[in-house]
Amino acid sequence: MIAPFTTLKKSTVSAKAGSFQVSDLMFDPDRHTVDYAVLSGGGWIAHTDVLLHSKRLRAFEPSEMVWPAQMGESDLADAPRIGTDNRVDLTNLPPVIVGPFGMTYSPMLLAAKLFGYPISKDRATKDAEERLERMSDWIGAVVFNAEGPIARIVNFNVDTETMKVVEVKIAIDAEMHALPITSLRNFVTGDGYAVTDLTVDDIQQGFTAVEPGPIMPVPPRRSWVQHAAA
Repeated sequence: MIAPFTTLKKSTVSAKAGSFQVSDLMFDPDRHTVDYAVLSGGGWIAHTDVLLHSKRLRAFEPSEMVWPAQMGESDLADAPRIGTDNRVDLTNLPPVIVGPFGMTYSPMLLAAKLFGYPISKDRATKDAEERLERMSDWIGAVVFNAEGPIARIVNFNVDTETMKVVEVKIAIDAEMHALPITSLRNFVTGDGYAVTDLTVDDIQQGFTAVEPGPIMPVPPRRSWVQHAAA
């Protein structure tokens, strides 16, 4: 089924390993595929997000807002993680506490020594961070054409069976338009904006791709090499 990203982001993954809140999706901006669902982590230790591969996800159940998944405890333990895993969240810790006999201790220093930071990242995590984009980062991104900025991205529609991004929803002023994802020629990931070849008039008239230009006549083949007379 086709589901908006903003709906999927509010769903819960239900698996043998437990229930987890979906906080984001990671997609390939070139292939328009959703590779991972991002499951929220956290705690007083620094925030860590678990990446659940899309191949483990089963049919999304919109009425229950549940996304069943094939994931056991060992799968969860081996899953890639992004964020600041094993880093200490210093914001919730006092700088110094007074212990027995008036001795002072630093919880921040003890936690840093106990958990260690930073950690090395495995190949799957590095690949996800280098090749994929968080879908939430593109909500609100500007869409440009040859004339300049024309719209903002407000949502994506995902086919939860094929895990393909099939549509992008954009806002032109107060008008909302749903376009095929292929109508965006490029996601400029370094700067966080998208490019389309469509004009505002094209979009408002319902065009979803640039109309092909007129077919130019093919000139007859001719040799321009002069040959000396025999």
